Amino acid sequence: MQVQKNSDSVLDDNKIRIGNMRIGMFTGSFVLEDCERDRVIKTCKKIWRHLRRERRYGVDPMGLHRFDLVPAFARSDDLVAENLGGLYIKGIYEVNGHSPECLAAASMIRHHYPHIPCVNAAEIVAERILDVYGDVPIAFVVGQGSALKASWYQYLVNDLVAAGLNITIMTPKEVMKKKMKHMWRWGDARINGENDYVFSRGFVEWLHTQNEHIIFNRVLRTEDDVTNKSLLLSSSDPDVAILLGENRPLDNNSIWWSVDQHDHQRLMAKPDGGSSGKGLIFGEQHPTTAWIDELQKVLKGGKQKYSLWETQWLPSVTIDGEDFAIDFNPAFWIDGDDIEYLYTIIRVDFYERYRQERKINVSQGAGIAGLIY
Repeated sequence: MQVQKNSDSVLDDNKIRIGNMRIGMFTGSFVLEDCERDRVIKTCKKIWRHLRRERRYGVDPMGLHRFDLVPAFARSDDLVAENLGGLYIKGIYEVNGHSPECLAAASMIRHHYPHIPCVNAAEIVAERILDVYGDVPIAFVVGQGSALKASWYQYLVNDLVAAGLNITIMTPKEVMKKKMKHMWRWGDARINGENDYVFSRGFVEWLHTQNEHIIFNRVLRTEDDVTNKSLLLSSSDPDVAILLGENRPLDNNSIWWSVDQHDHQRLMAKPDGGSSGKGLIFGEQHPTTAWIDELQKVLKGGKQKYSLWETQWLPSVTIDGEDFAIDFNPAFWIDGDDIEYLYTIIRVDFYERYRQERKINVSQGAGIAGLIY
């Protein structure tokens, strides 16, 4: 994988704000060899087949899904631009079917930095929606979610319209008044959990009955979001098992397994419904007794289910004298067992900040909004 500089520096912090927060932008480009891209696609298809065999997905999913992968490079002893060496994937920490903010961030990047060579991801998604649904009116339904995420959805809608979608930003009241059949939701909506449409519980209940018409981001009954950030259990396929580690649901048995049969400092506890970097418990930050106490508190609290995951750290890459963490986010259009590659977004942050906060999360303003190829 190569890094391409598009200006004197690969950093810029003058153009983009998320809410009142100014964020730094990585303005370089990552360029992959065809063989590297093929390797990533093959890996994701193996993972998806595993998930389908294990029936981790409670419904037949259709639509855009993002695979959050942990990359590694052949030149692991000298990761310096501009040649990082051959890319391969050493782990996966999420399959996400309900997270459009990276796609919106990519549209925002294209708007502010038109000189950066990159694929128009929104156009690719729009073409697929037109193929599947035809030229139908679509409501882009806006909730009262994070101001950080809300500050950029207009960029995404603009790109979708430019690509030919008949899509319009609407409030819940407008959607119900106009009896819109097809919807793209922006914001979390779970009937018994997180909900960005707090002013209208009846609207969320109604949305749940319309799930077959929701093109992106279906409404969930509970926090147990099996079609979103599902627990990726170990696999009998050795090529998949090495990517997943020994992940397991959190219960009293797995707590004692983590200290008696495993190194708990290599584990993390993570909410099953997704975390966005919140609510994580890292074994390396807790002595054995404190680790057990924290996990038992989670079990007794009962507010949401947790699972134990192998902690997987992103690589450090040195570019222009700065150390960065990068993660790899290929997106696919999925229809049951069929999975077709669309594009990839690469998220970037300063490595020191990543190690302190243990996440790259663009929507929280913590990361440098990523690049696409």
